[in-house]
Parts: sequence; C-alpha cells; structure tokens
Amino acid sequence: MQITDSDRATIRSVVEKQLQAFQKDDAAGAFAFASPGIQQQFRTAENFMHMV
Repeated sequence: MQITDSDRATIRSVVEKQLQAFQKDDAAGAFAFASPGIQQQFRTAENFMHMV
C-alpha cells in the first residue's frame, strides 16, 4: 500500500487536531480522534488520558 500526499495531509491534520485537544485538556475531543481499536481498549476518555 502506498501513502499519497493527500493521505499524509489527512493523517497530519488528524494528529494535529488530537494534539490541540490534548493541549486544551479536552479528553473527549482527544479520545474522539483515537482509532476504534484504542477506543475499545480504553473504553473511556478518562482511561485514555491516564494512558497518555
């Protein structure tokens, strides 16, 4: 699988938005950007933030 420039831009945007949520102490916002597998593993935004 090859990652295109468009893919890179999308990935970067998501990561930047999640970092912004972390900076604002927005647990729910940061958790919303986590992958479904991570969300399933940690179940709540609070658990996720403890891991981070």
